[in-house]
Amino acid sequence: MSYDLTMTVQELLHPFLAQQDQPNGPAASDQDLIDLEAALAVQLPNDVRELYRQADGLTLTWYLDLLPLTRSLELARAMTAYEVPGPWGLVPLFDHGASNPVCVATRAPLTRFLVRVPHDDVKHHAHLDVVSLLQELLNAPNLGDDLDELPSPFATPERTAAHTETARALIAQADRLDKNSRRDALRFAFTLLGVQGVDVIASFLDDADDDVRGSARARLGELAAHTEDAAVALVHANDERDVFARECVRILNAAGMTATFERKPWGPVVRVDPGPFGLNLDAFWSGRSQPDFSERLTARVRELQVLKSKRTSS
Repeated sequence: MSYDLTMTVQELLHPFLAQQDQPNGPAASDQDLIDLEAALAVQLPNDVRELYRQADGLTLTWYLDLLPLTRSLELARAMTAYEVPGPWGLVPLFDHGASNPVCVATRAPLTRFLVRVPHDDVKHHAHLDVVSLLQELLNAPNLGDDLDELPSPFATPERTAAHTETARALIAQADRLDKNSRRDALRFAFTLLGVQGVDVIASFLDDADDDVRGSARARLGELAAHTEDAAVALVHANDERDVFARECVRILNAAGMTATFERKPWGPVVRVDPGPFGLNLDAFWSGRSQPDFSERLTARVRELQVLKSKRTSS
């Protein structure tokens, strides 16, 4: 669908501009936008540039404000620990309160996507782009008290060809990134893959990074309600984890320790006595094929038993 981007942003912003109690400040100039781009080494998408040409800061709802460019730059400089701007050139765009800005991605393959960057949680998609977010805010002005309560374009299992293309580009990019950005890239990719992407998501159930495995399991859990393939992939993964857990029990018992297997609703559990404590299976999963796995497992569990004993006696 083609449209006049300038008129679309102008028309969508008009109701928000009209409801302001105070006069609006001056809109951002082209030089203001150029200065921000130079400071952050990014190129803002056209819809974001047009947004600021209409208003350099604006209250959209009581829980969402368009950040003034000066505040956006301050936040970006203060958020380097959160990979901002990071590999996708994230620029703080909306204030969602409690230091949880919604950023716009300015670099491929995420260009124009809106990404929420919480200070105490993982990054996740907030919306497709500025235009779609403004449309949803206008379509549902009284719906909910939070951005998460707006209708999400990612709530249904269907995905467009563009979504799938972006997801595959993120997966291709992932292994060139640092650990945290790789996790973000793959989590974004899983979100952008629908029922047709189950096999791709399931291939990460065996990833060396337990965070990535968890993201893959969570996404397959969402898709399991829509396709049997996702449910089957999870059952197969659970069977593999059961086998692994039972093997850990066998190894530890053969080494003279006391370990037992339990099946909980969330997955297999290995209990070690004395202690007692539960074995973090994810911490050992990626090394299960190594020739010295048994030795490393038993050595680490003995260390944990000593630590547990010291804490109990102190």
